[in-house]
Amino acid sequence: MDRVLDYPGWKTQYVKPSKDITLQNEGEIFYGFGNCPHVPTQGSELENSKTQDEITSFYSRVLRAECLVATKPIIDGLIKDGILALNDKAFDLVADHKSL
Repeated sequence: MDRVLDYPGWKTQYVKPSKDITLQNEGEIFYGFGNCPHVPTQGSELENSKTQDEITSFYSRVLRAECLVATKPIIDGLIKDGILALNDKAFDLVADHKSL
């Protein structure tokens, strides 16, 4: 039997969490971690992003965290400290970082 703790934060409109980290799976919409209102987001927005701020904003919307004021400074701090790295419009966790 699956436990809720096996699915850390992934939410769908059916309130049945999914282990698959997908934005959409056969009509099931992924709703992210946060509790901000769902904002429809297109992949083309990420493709057209040019700056770190635009990329961060995109992922914040996808994860439903854009209305949380502390989100952007936290992400910016993680990048500045070298814990997160921006790699071709994706964030990578720097596994060998001293803080980890």
